[in-house]
This record gives sequence, C-alpha cells and structure tokens, in this order.
Amino acid sequence: MRSGSVLMEYVMVQVLVACLLMLVMNELFYNWGTAEFGPAGMGIKFFYQRLLGGLSLPVP
Repeated sequence: MRSGSVLMEYVMVQVLVACLLMLVMNELFYNWGTAEFGPAGMGIKFFYQRLLGGLSLPVP
C-alpha cells in the first residue's frame, strides 16, 4: 500500500460529495442557467421579504 492512497481516496470522496451538493443546490435554491430561484430558494426569499416587511413597520 502506498502512502498517498488514503489521501487520494479522501480527495475523491470529497470531490464527489461537492459535485452532488452543487447539483442539488443548483436545482433547489438558485439555477444559474436560467437565473431563477428554485422551490427552496423561493421559500427563503419570501421568508426574508416577510421578515424585513415586519421589521420595517413603525413601532407606535
């Protein structure tokens, strides 16, 4: 067994996980190809819009 084989296996697993996360996040949160928010991204966007709308109300 060579000394770098464990490190290379770790790097390959990390690259695979990063690619899968990138694909999932691209579809769910923000699609760079169409420049539109996905379903989860729209939920977060509407949440922050409601939050900022409530915080900007004047306090009597």
